[in-house]
Amino acid sequence: MRMMQPMLKSGTKFLTGICLAIVLAALVFSTWERWSYQPALRDVAGLIQTERLDAAAAILDRFLQDHPADSDALRLRFGLFLKTERYGDALATYRQLGGSAAELDAALHHRDPVIRAGVARLIGDHDLPLPPATLIKALDDSDPGVRRYCAETLGQRRETSALKPLFRLLADDNWYVRATAAAALGQLGDPRAAGWLIQMLGETDALVRLNATVALRQVAHENNHAALRTALAKAKPAQQLPLAMALAKLRDPLALDYLTNSLTVADAAFRRHVAEALGDFPDATMPALQQLAADPDEGVRHEAQRVLQRLESNRRGL
Repeated sequence: MRMMQPMLKSGTKFLTGICLAIVLAALVFSTWERWSYQPALRDVAGLIQTERLDAAAAILDRFLQDHPADSDALRLRFGLFLKTERYGDALATYRQLGGSAAELDAALHHRDPVIRAGVARLIGDHDLPLPPATLIKALDDSDPGVRRYCAETLGQRRETSALKPLFRLLADDNWYVRATAAAALGQLGDPRAAGWLIQMLGETDALVRLNATVALRQVAHENNHAALRTALAKAKPAQQLPLAMALAKLRDPLALDYLTNSLTVADAAFRRHVAEALGDFPDATMPALQQLAADPDEGVRHEAQRVLQRLESNRRGL
C-alpha cells in the first residue's frame, strides 16, 4: 500500500498536467481563432464607413453563421441595421448584445451621424434604458436628427431635468429641432415654459408655431395666467388665437371672442385646436362647436363631434 502511494501521487500530477495542457491549448486556440478573424471584421467596418453596405452585410452574415455570439460582429451588425433604418432588426441585435445602456451609449457616440441618429430614434421608439443625463448631453450633438430624437424622448418621459436644455433648443438652427423642442416642453407641462413658448408664436415655420401653440395650452397654469393675459393684450393678430387657446384652458372668458371668431381660420390644424378649446366653455360655445362639426376638414369635424359628445355626456352625468 505504501509502495502505491508515490505511484498515485505521480498519476495525479500527470492527470493534472494533462488537464492544464488542454486548458492552455484551448486558450491558445481561442486567441488564435479570434486573431485570425479580426481582419474580416476590420474589412466590415471599412465597408460600412465607405457606404458599401451590401458587401458589409454579406460578410457579417457569413461570419455570424460560424460565430453567432461574437460581440464585435454583433455590434457591427447593430450599427449596420441602424444605418439602413432596419429598426426591428437593430432592436433584436441590441437584445442579443445583452440589452445594456452601455451598448446604446456607445452607439450614441459613434462617429457616423446616421448611426447616432438611428439609435436616438430607437431609444425613443422602444423606451430603451438610458440615463436622462446621457440624452440631455446628446442635445448638443452636431447632427440635428440626434438632437431631435433625444428631445422627443425627453418630452415623452417628462424628464423635468431637461427643461433648461430644451429652452436652449428653441433657438436651434434646424426648424424640425425647434418644433420638437416646443412639443417636448408642452409634454413636460412646466408653467415656467410659457414665456419661451410665447416667443415661438412669431416663428416663420408653421410646424414650430403649431407645436408652440399646443404646448402653450399644455403649460397654461394659474402661475402664468396673468402673463398670458398681458401677452394677449400686446400680441399681433396672428399670435392672439394661440394665446386665447391657452387662456381657454384656465376658463378665462377673455378667450371666448377670439375662439368664436376663428372658426374659419385657414389652417385646419388650428381649427381642430379651436374645437378642443371651445370645449372649456360648455355653456357658451355649442353653436360654434356645431358649426365646426360640419367643417370641410374631416379632422376638424371629428374633434368637434368628440367635444360635443363629451359635453353631452357631462350634461347627462354619465
